[in-house]
Amino acid sequence: MTTLGWRIAEGEVTITESQTGDRVSIEVRLPQRWNTGVGFRHRSVKLLVRVPREADLDVRTGDGSVDVEPISGKVAIFTGDGDIAAQGMRGDIRLHTGDGSIKAEGLEGRLQADTGDGHIELDSPVTVSGTVSRSDVRGKLGAGGAPLRLQTGDGPIRVARL
Repeated sequence: MTTLGWRIAEGEVTITESQTGDRVSIEVRLPQRWNTGVGFRHRSVKLLVRVPREADLDVRTGDGSVDVEPISGKVAIFTGDGDIAAQGMRGDIRLHTGDGSIKAEGLEGRLQADTGDGHIELDSPVTVSGTVSRSDVRGKLGAGGAPLRLQTGDGPIRVARL
């Protein structure tokens, strides 16, 4: 973990780690009152987690972006206010951001992606079967297979083969 403008200490950034069997949980908390009242200092927290290439992954953040590199398994990424960048994921993939964009490359498997206020960009061809609108696309990735669902509340959806 790296921080900018914070210390890892009681009253500032705190980290709680736990493990039960093969499940690892890491919780990072920022203080509720962090505005100094005088000017604005840039502050950030970056957490880098390394996992096996085949693993189930559940990432949740209230206010931060998430980058995920190749992984296979059941993957769920939720952020309240941040972008999601996903590369080379395989399996059952769920991507959600309340206020950010989603960019995904090299996906295989079942995908559900949605954003409340941002855009969605994929590099995989989609065979559409069902709904197509400015904010919602349902179909299949590539030559078929599992269903695909993309949805945005306020932003475009772009699907292109790169």
